Amino acid sequence: MTRVTEFISECLDQRQSFLRDMAETSVLHETPLGFFKQLVVEKSGDHKNQLNLKVNGLTPLVDAVRTLALGQKIFETNTLDRLSALVEGGILSQGEADDLRDAFNVIMLVRIRHHVNVIARGREPDNYINPAEISIIQRTMLKEAFKAIDKLQRILKTRYDIK
Repeated sequence: MTRVTEFISECLDQRQSFLRDMAETSVLHETPLGFFKQLVVEKSGDHKNQLNLKVNGLTPLVDAVRTLALGQKIFETNTLDRLSALVEGGILSQGEADDLRDAFNVIMLVRIRHHVNVIARGREPDNYINPAEISIIQRTMLKEAFKAIDKLQRILKTRYDIK
């Protein structure tokens, strides 16, 4: 263990509320799934009919995995490595980790494809996509990814008693 991870470990021991605070932050950004598991998009403004893959997909996933990992004093810095370590520690099942790994990869793939298309049109890349402009298969995969992230957020809410 490096000096930095030793210091973080000591801090975690001394301030139990820190992880709960992290968990609360991790569930602030909800995934863009509506009541009937339809993709929810911005209703107005510059990004009308779009959703933000980073804020509403990657951020909740990465933050939640980081929180669970720190709670077990897992100091991996890569989200996918943290998932493997959480399985090894019995915090997540292999199936849950596989679903989250797939969710991460799907969101990243759609995001990268979006960046390539935007750059090809001479525009600055962003994280907003219009679900109507991607294939039905990509939309379905995104919905499943967001469902996996929702489940992860529910795990955090239960573990840290967040309402």
